[in-house]
Amino acid sequence: MVKFLGIKKKKKKISLRLTKTRSEKLLFVNIFFQGVVKQGKKKLALRIFSDLFTLLKFKYKNRFLENYLVSLERIRPLIYYRVIYIGGKKYRIPVLLSLSKSYLIAVRWLLKNCKQNGKITLSLFNELNNSVKNEGQVIKFRKDYHFASFENKTYIRFLRFLKNGF
Repeated sequence: MVKFLGIKKKKKKISLRLTKTRSEKLLFVNIFFQGVVKQGKKKLALRIFSDLFTLLKFKYKNRFLENYLVSLERIRPLIYYRVIYIGGKKYRIPVLLSLSKSYLIAVRWLLKNCKQNGKITLSLFNELNNSVKNEGQVIKFRKDYHFASFENKTYIRFLRFLKNGF
């Protein structure tokens, strides 16, 4: 307790609790950072990462992390393809993805698309903004990817031939 002119004040402890949603947010930010780091170029990755989140913070103020997560949610695929050979023919079997793997693939798609364009930080920022509006190249790629699963849904019967099944 602190005495100041005869008034007693209690010190307030400010504690930051790490909730489940907050830990998930940090995990998704970490997945993004690890996706940016390639071939040990950590300084370049840190610069890209900090510039991108600075741009997001200027655009969205306090809710920039939520908007980043919304854009990742719209980009992430729900299925992936297992390729097997039966009778000399290649079949692409659609299989459901786990949550963490789908976010990892979303970050990989986002980075792959932005590396084809010029400046990576600005193209990442533009692609994230477009994905919040549910438009852009990565969203189009996701829709095409899911549309292909409807074409290959007849091959689900071959799941029994996979060694580890689902």
